[in-house]
Amino acid sequence: IEDMTSEELALKQAEEKAWNDGAFDRALEELRIKRNELLAESDWTQMMDITDTRMDNLTKGKWQTYRENLRDITDGLTTEAEVKSVTWPTKPS
Repeated sequence: IEDMTSEELALKQAEEKAWNDGAFDRALEELRIKRNELLAESDWTQMMDITDTRMDNLTKGKWQTYRENLRDITDGLTTEAEVKSVTWPTKPS
């Protein structure tokens, strides 16, 4: 840093600020990627052709609630700290 010109230092500080300002968006994108993977893994639970022998209505309802909670997981998040402290819903067994 001592060998930098004032212009180089200003550019470095601007780059660091831009990186830090994007932390929330990067964290939110990572959250969405994981959320989408979990939704994809549970898509089979919502297929119309799943018969009651494979899944009773109560279990299907639990999966619906789980998936709804996954879809809503980003609602109201405004800071990187909130994104990083998200509690994931428990997958039905």
